[in-house]
Amino acid sequence: MTDTEADTPDPLQLKLVRALGTPGQWCWHVYSDRLDRVLWIARDAASAALLIQSADDPVLFQDDLDDLESLAPDVDDRTLNARLDALAAARKTPP
Repeated sequence: MTDTEADTPDPLQLKLVRALGTPGQWCWHVYSDRLDRVLWIARDAASAALLIQSADDPVLFQDDLDDLESLAPDVDDRTLNARLDALAAARKTPP
């Protein structure tokens, strides 16, 4: 992510905030065409805690996207899916 991208508000996020109120515990349920699967993206640990034990789909933190983004251009879909599964499994394991 470039500095310009980081400084530019996400239009969808802004629309959600305007429609539903100030940010709080936010989670996004998204579909990845590349990976052909659905996953949850949680804004933070508090948000993820609402989902981790009950969600059937993988739950990732927003920060995990940086890790996946750095891999995405250079790896095949199977490797990316395996990394996603490993991140999600780590979230379900109690400390």
